[in-house]
Amino acid sequence: MLNRESILKRCLAYIAHENLSKMEYIYQYDKVDIAKQFIKDTMELDPHTQSFEDIRKNVCYIVSHMRIEFPDDDTEFYNTVFNRLLFLEGLPRKEYEILNNKVQGLYQKIDNLKAQIRAKETQIKTSENENERLFDALERKINMLRSKCQSFKNELQQKETLAVEIFPKLDYEGRKCRHYKQLLDAELVEIQSIDLRKKALSICSSITSEDNNYKYYISSLEDSEAVFLPDCDYSISVKFAKEMNKFIERFDKFTFDEEAFKEASLAYPYHSNIIESLRNNSVVEYRDFLARYIQEKSICDYIIENVNNNHVINKRLDVLKGALENYNSKQYLSFVNIAAIQIEGMFYDYCFEMDIQPKKLNSFTINTKLDRLHDKQAFNAYEYFAFDFPLIRNKVAHGLLTNGEAIIEIEKIAHETLLDLQYLVYVFQTNKKFPYSSPLEFIEAYKNSNINGYAFHAKLNNTDPKDECLYSHIKRYRYNITPHDPLNNLQWILNPMYDDVYQFYEISKEHEETRNRLLSCDFIQFIGDKINKYLPPRGLSSHDEEIVDELETWVQLLQPIICYCRDNNISKEVIKKVISLKELTENNITCYKQSIY
Repeated sequence: MLNRESILKRCLAYIAHENLSKMEYIYQYDKVDIAKQFIKDTMELDPHTQSFEDIRKNVCYIVSHMRIEFPDDDTEFYNTVFNRLLFLEGLPRKEYEILNNKVQGLYQKIDNLKAQIRAKETQIKTSENENERLFDALERKINMLRSKCQSFKNELQQKETLAVEIFPKLDYEGRKCRHYKQLLDAELVEIQSIDLRKKALSICSSITSEDNNYKYYISSLEDSEAVFLPDCDYSISVKFAKEMNKFIERFDKFTFDEEAFKEASLAYPYHSNIIESLRNNSVVEYRDFLARYIQEKSICDYIIENVNNNHVINKRLDVLKGALENYNSKQYLSFVNIAAIQIEGMFYDYCFEMDIQPKKLNSFTINTKLDRLHDKQAFNAYEYFAFDFPLIRNKVAHGLLTNGEAIIEIEKIAHETLLDLQYLVYVFQTNKKFPYSSPLEFIEAYKNSNINGYAFHAKLNNTDPKDECLYSHIKRYRYNITPHDPLNNLQWILNPMYDDVYQFYEISKEHEETRNRLLSCDFIQFIGDKINKYLPPRGLSSHDEEIVDELETWVQLLQPIICYCRDNNISKEVIKKVISLKELTENNITCYKQSIY
């Protein structure tokens, strides 16, 4: 008699995609032969030597609890096994072939794009050599004219243009090429890391939606090759990022109406390609378009209001007010000179908030700041501010943007610089990746915990909504800007260095309340109850390693609470309770590790 329970356990383990993807036959056989091999490997039956009637009878017995009506026809029977027991619809061999062909095509695309970048690098090198020869020739001519006491003013201007404009531009173009080659290398690694066998099985899974347009999606190269080339222009998308985000936010991702989105998109006036075309065809019309947008959207007021309301960049308010007064009075040169420096300074503020500080300030250039930021997190506007904006900054710093410049060009640069400034202010106000974002949002959620989702959880668990809110905030370490620092949210509650920030936003009272609640016996007990409630029996979960990670993080979180309590004369009862919970959690870690190994 077949051991039904043992076979069912074996079947469940067998059909896991982690296991199934290792089976060579899955990617070689058709549906019928896959079903036969599955039965042979898991059910102590052999479709190749036993009669079909015997196989059918035993399979029906083994999975009788599933109430599957197996056909009498042998082909249909094995197709049903394939669909209902392996939970597959499509043929893995076919799906794997589609994916593999797609990947090979992507490899070819990467090679082609790299070839285009290498060709551009050759052009840059050729241009550098030509301009170096011109620079040397100008030096010789200047020396000759100087020896004859003749004017060499024009030659000096040409030499200055080469040194301050042309060579830096070529240098940035070279850096941009290297950056985009690195992007392609990273994309190649990303593509190579995809387990095509597992992905093929996932596509074949009966759970997968048939109308899933992205089931074959591999790489962002499929969306656009242009974004992997150094000629990609982000200057417009940066300037209108606020508008684009507001446009996208109008559409609920859960009830997305594609037709409504398409219709609204057609009417959206700030598409990058439209504005780029306007800029390329008529500088005057482009300048006027920017000026109208700035006036209609009250960009200067937006900047002042949001700089005033942000604790990080508020210190720049007076300087920026002066700069914007220059802009509004059409003293564009003065505005650009001040604004460009302030933009670079705001990147210093950005780095400081992300815990990126230089050893030597004089070596902390705008490019160094951006590179360090980009290494720490994906910065959407990196390419523009790293490779295009510095050219404006250099022009300003070296006094090359002067009244001698065409007035239209100066006005255009002023409007563009204002929109670059707006972008950074917008980032400081909306970027959820800043360490301060989550703590400030938490205080707002805590104040409203009786009417938001935490009230629902509290009603289910017969707990206090504020406890649910505080626990969720502390535990939300996986979503912090620094995934390797689970203590960020806890630090913002306990560490007094952040008290000034809460004072700036006039929420010190609420912050103090959360700190007191955290350091109470009742809340420490609440944490312990929560941890224990969701611990499954050891050895019965396939996620024991994840549970250990979770528990180890709680040990990390409890330790600074103990230190804070000891250093700030918190009651001995609270200290004792936190230490007890930490020790219990460490014991659980030991037990779970034993069950794993």
